[in-house]
Amino acid sequence: MINKPFALATLVFLSATNVHATLYNVTYTNNDGSQWTGIVDTITDSLMLTSWIEGAGDKSWWTPIDPTSIIFHAYQGSRFQNTLSSLTSYDVPDVWNGTIDANWGFLSDLGKKEILWKEGEFTGNNSRLAWGLAPLNNGNIDNKVESSLATEYSFGYVPASSDVNYYQVLDIGSGDTVLVTKSVVPIPSSVSLFGIGIAVLLGAIRPWKTLKRRETGAGHVLFA
Repeated sequence: MINKPFALATLVFLSATNVHATLYNVTYTNNDGSQWTGIVDTITDSLMLTSWIEGAGDKSWWTPIDPTSIIFHAYQGSRFQNTLSSLTSYDVPDVWNGTIDANWGFLSDLGKKEILWKEGEFTGNNSRLAWGLAPLNNGNIDNKVESSLATEYSFGYVPASSDVNYYQVLDIGSGDTVLVTKSVVPIPSSVSLFGIGIAVLLGAIRPWKTLKRRETGAGHVLFA
């Protein structure tokens, strides 16, 4: 007969070891613009920036005080002139090749007026930052017409002064790069389940050892 606590512990253990979050590390390098790194989480369909600096060049691009405060979420964006309220969420594939097409992209939760910039306050508009989406200054998304901007090579609109912002597109031929690498890690809930499984497993083993001692010492099994 299978010991029930032991069976429960085994089930929890197997569940915990098979649940993972797929993360992708992104390095976006624009030698004449913004250079940022971030993490794409396929569970939350989000992009969290981890760093952002300005590349050398003739344009003075702005940079945020705290890049980690800027969170992006994935949205579909193939229709003409999507308003922010009409956008629908996009499920980033767990098996993602790092490319973005005109059907989707990442949009920042904060508008540019809400982001704290090292250079000062941006007052030009309150549209969102986007990676792989084509935002307009009025806040709408136009991936249908601006499909050439709706790829993993594009990032915009980035402030260049208090009231001016521009779209950035990588020039791969000149050495600009976007690098996406995969990293699979256990999600927090699975780690918790793993701990619970170990605790239940230990609880199942202890009575079995006690029962075994009773069998050896007394010659028969005693039940409480």
